[in-house]
Amino acid sequence: DRHHFGDVVLEVTCPRSPCMKIEQNNGLPGLLLRVRETGRIGWLYRVIQQGQVSAPCEIGVEPGPYPQWSAARVMDVFTRAKVGQAAAEGRELLACEALVGTWRDVLRETLS
Repeated sequence: DRHHFGDVVLEVTCPRSPCMKIEQNNGLPGLLLRVRETGRIGWLYRVIQQGQVSAPCEIGVEPGPYPQWSAARVMDVFTRAKVGQAAAEGRELLACEALVGTWRDVLRETLS
């Protein structure tokens, strides 16, 4: 998806999963696993158009060319591919040109 904030246009490139520091910083053992299991992950952007953002501004979302690939689904496929599942979905995801190169490389290696 592309997100519009004022003049700025950002494009979602890949999921962002928290690391173990989420537990350390919040003092909640098991939080990382709960976040991953619930799919409440974030995502990373690439800048498509620089600009100015000031409050108040309208926020818009423009569906990307791969609406079937939400950040949560990408993370799920990666997680399952690491344990030998989701090979077909993983190959389908490799065809998604919007996926950032480093994730593509890891997935390609995982599936081979």
